[in-house]
Amino acid sequence: MKVGIIGSTGMVGKTLIKLLEERDFPIEELRPFASKKSEGQLLKFKGKDCKIQSLSHESIKNLNFVFVATGEEISREWTPILKNQGTYVIDNSSAFRMDPETPLVCPEVNSHLITKDKFVYANPNCSTIQLVVLLNALNKLKALTSVTVSSYQAVSGAGKEALKELSEQSLDPKSVAPKSFPTQIAYNCIPQIGGFDDLNFTSEEQKIRLETKKILNRNDLKVSAQAVRVPVLNGHAESVWVNFKESVSLQDIEASLNAQEGLHYLKEGYHTQIEISGKDEVYVSRVRKDPDFENRWLFWLVADNIRKGAATNSIQIAEKLL
Repeated sequence: MKVGIIGSTGMVGKTLIKLLEERDFPIEELRPFASKKSEGQLLKFKGKDCKIQSLSHESIKNLNFVFVATGEEISREWTPILKNQGTYVIDNSSAFRMDPETPLVCPEVNSHLITKDKFVYANPNCSTIQLVVLLNALNKLKALTSVTVSSYQAVSGAGKEALKELSEQSLDPKSVAPKSFPTQIAYNCIPQIGGFDDLNFTSEEQKIRLETKKILNRNDLKVSAQAVRVPVLNGHAESVWVNFKESVSLQDIEASLNAQEGLHYLKEGYHTQIEISGKDEVYVSRVRKDPDFENRWLFWLVADNIRKGAATNSIQIAEKLL
């Protein structure tokens, strides 16, 4: 396969390169793409040097797969061009996630949407991915009716400069002005990820809400989200409240969790962001019934937002296509 990575110098792009090598994806030629300031620099892949290129109609020719790890604007420009030349595109941006013609895929949930006659696949939002892996297990039980989620999202989701900002502010908060975030992130929690809409929801909260419904094919499911940026380097955590129409037993829930592909259930104790960083599964723990609400259950969820939340999920889609 001839494979391109748009945004190869970013956190997701670099992780894609690492995972393509780790998972032994069948690659004859890797073409890394980035901005003109990185053009000509070399990246290592399987012991060989790959020269970074800028995007052009000539440089993207004859590619079998392209992973997009940049923003929405670049994807909207180049994804249709790649599609028209017969290249499969797995897009990490939000450009086509809610497009009714574009499959929004988490392979453990809706891999049946991956077919060879579809050339563009949207990778869901990182916080959505770990949530739907859990909900897919529970959706098989008695009428899942509503979901409430509060996310605690690491700064790696905002990129390399955000990581640097947290590290520097942690040493001396007053010496580093906020750039990646609306206010100081060190020793702080920020209840804003993305911009606000007319209803005072952030774009991240609306992504979780709308993407969850699309992936599960459950427009009737009520989803409420609050997204919070926390001073954690890597790994997103979520508190999840799930309501069922009828009574469900702990045994039924545990059986569904244990049967769900890509989900690791811990019966006693709990997982944290630090210990799951660098792993590809979604981790669930602290499962219990809410004593004050009929048929409501609570869950604690963590996953690596750069790997499973972006790079790993993208490669899983490509592997299914193969």
